[in-house]
Amino acid sequence: MPDVFSVAIRPNRVAVPSDDLRRSLWSVASPMGPEIRNTPAEAPSVEFSFRFMLETRALVRSLEAWYDTVLGAARAFWLPSYQHDLVPATDMAAGSSTLVIRRIGYSDRLFPVLARRHLAFLTHAGGLTHRLVTAAMDDGAAAGTETLTLDDTVPTAFPTDRTGGMIAVLRLVRLAEDAVEVAHHRAGLAEVELGFRELPSEVEASV
Repeated sequence: MPDVFSVAIRPNRVAVPSDDLRRSLWSVASPMGPEIRNTPAEAPSVEFSFRFMLETRALVRSLEAWYDTVLGAARAFWLPSYQHDLVPATDMAAGSSTLVIRRIGYSDRLFPVLARRHLAFLTHAGGLTHRLVTAAMDDGAAAGTETLTLDDTVPTAFPTDRTGGMIAVLRLVRLAEDAVEVAHHRAGLAEVELGFRELPSEVEASV
């Protein structure tokens, strides 16, 4: 299984996160009618980027070491969305493998997609726990919740007030480019923007 992004940094929120959708098209000019267009892929390619602040030289070295392990854009890895994708509807205790979330249609729309079953439980202290959703049930509109079953327990609590951290979707990605440019503002302070390309069709082969 691919590794999870391991550098102990979180992205700067200087703009609203957005995805750039790209779809390749084949075009065939037909003498019998209009131009025919087709696509070689079932889904568009999704690209996005995060800007990270590296506040110590140790973080710069950590990023460089991580970059060497993924071989630039050659190797896939899991990356959190760094958003509150799933919000607990009831307090989740440490040692629990059941997550009750606010109803967002996860069971019907997202759970059937293998690329949306991997979750990152991110603590404010910087910890990350990777868990797989093995079952999802919609508790109904009246309850306003959905119940997710995880493949293992979580080591820390995630209460409804979000003081435990965030529950984000993990996305299987590669770096969008081999080259990564780090801007050094001064000694011990640097910044880098990393572009990513999501690989949803490769999740089944990666788990």
